[in-house]
Amino acid sequence: KPGKPKYLKESKNISFNKNDQTFYAEENGLVNFGANSINIYTVYELNESVSMRTGNIDFNGSVIIRGDVPSGFTIRATGDIKIFGLVESATIIAGGSVYVSEGMSGLKKGSITAGEDVYIGYINQGNVKTERNIQVEHSILHSDCSAGKNITCHHGNIIGGTLFASISI
Repeated sequence: KPGKPKYLKESKNISFNKNDQTFYAEENGLVNFGANSINIYTVYELNESVSMRTGNIDFNGSVIIRGDVPSGFTIRATGDIKIFGLVESATIIAGGSVYVSEGMSGLKKGSITAGEDVYIGYINQGNVKTERNIQVEHSILHSDCSAGKNITCHHGNIIGGTLFASISI
């Protein structure tokens, strides 16, 4: 049987050109085909921990992970990265800021690199480099941290490792 025509409407970050009957993306991001529309999302959300099923993430936008990032995985984003869990010896690279609600157990292999700030619960044997500030809620243990401006440890201690900041620690 011949199919029925599908009528789609433009929606988030999409424009439609009536002359050539073509949809165009106005933003970089994740393409999503809805029931009657096409969307481009500039934020990639993962509602679980990173695993072999999801693989490494390389996204042109921001990434939100509602779980952990285990050893050996790489998360790369041009925007911010928010992780609502633990980062093991993984590689996190963000063009913007990195937010880790739990902390990092880096085993001297894990690294976080941010173009702006890093907000994290704790850093244990990790490598953290940022262009601006590192804000740690608890302790920094045996880690190498480098900040373009400040390193702040709110409710804990700094034990071992190497810390470098242009303004203050």
